[in-house]
Amino acid sequence: MSKLFVASEVFHGAGSLSELKNLSGKKAIIVTGGQSMKRSGTLDRALSYLNEAGLETAVFDGVEEDPSSETSLKELQ
Repeated sequence: MSKLFVASEVFHGAGSLSELKNLSGKKAIIVTGGQSMKRSGTLDRALSYLNEAGLETAVFDGVEEDPSSETSLKELQ
């Protein structure tokens, strides 16, 4: 069995990405669709901030819009 915790706060706007370095916890996952986050460097910056916060990170990419059950149940490599 797995447990999913959903954020109780949402940050947006200028400077919000750098707030990732202030998160507490043990693990974080970034779920992405296409490659724009990677191409723009945003994914690397997000991973860097999460690592700075001391979180173990994983990336689940290639998720289609309105994901299928198959995608939702796919295990991370």
